[in-house]
Amino acid sequence: MLAHAWFKYNLMHGSPTIYSLYDKYDRPKFGSHGAPWKHKNTLLKIIQRRSKYGYDSLKLQKMCKEYGFFEGLLLLYLDNGYIREAIEIVIFCDYLEGFKMLMNSENFNTSNVFTWRFLFKKLIESYKNDAEQLGTSF
Repeated sequence: MLAHAWFKYNLMHGSPTIYSLYDKYDRPKFGSHGAPWKHKNTLLKIIQRRSKYGYDSLKLQKMCKEYGFFEGLLLLYLDNGYIREAIEIVIFCDYLEGFKMLMNSENFNTSNVFTWRFLFKKLIESYKNDAEQLGTSF
């Protein structure tokens, strides 16, 4: 499909190195949602105009994860209802705007105690990871 090929081309060209985006545990690095992407605006437009481009969102989701395009991946996760995965991106990237998008998502159930428990668990995990990288204890 042309939309998938165009999306992948834009991901591949002008993308940051994968090592700058993921930590040794294959989690998004702190602040990696803000990494410079040459074609960021084009990628986000494709994601936001699903009806126009008629793409398979799961294929785009897989590509975003493979290349570490977390802004796009978060949008796709929220659109597809993958709340736990969205929480991981928001927490590990320390992505405030993403957290606001998560809280406003129609797929985020604010009364679900298990979702909140998962969010806080990932927050603690993130702080422990940050402390480990800094050589301090949490």
